Amino acid sequence: MMNTKHNEMAEGAVARLLEECRWLAGLARRLVQDPGDADDLAQDTMVAALEATNQPEPSNTRGWLATI
Repeated sequence: MMNTKHNEMAEGAVARLLEECRWLAGLARRLVQDPGDADDLAQDTMVAALEATNQPEPSNTRGWLATI
């Protein structure tokens, strides 16, 4: 039962991160002029965020993503 609860929490965290993909891509484009580099930055950030889904969930997802 504990494992199911953990999986549900992780799935919720992943869903919230995926909701921010477009915002993250826009932020990356504003930070990096080269479109390819901006795409790489957004992708690397999302990978790092997805790898951290076992940590306590941030209260401000966008703010947290911007710090990665």
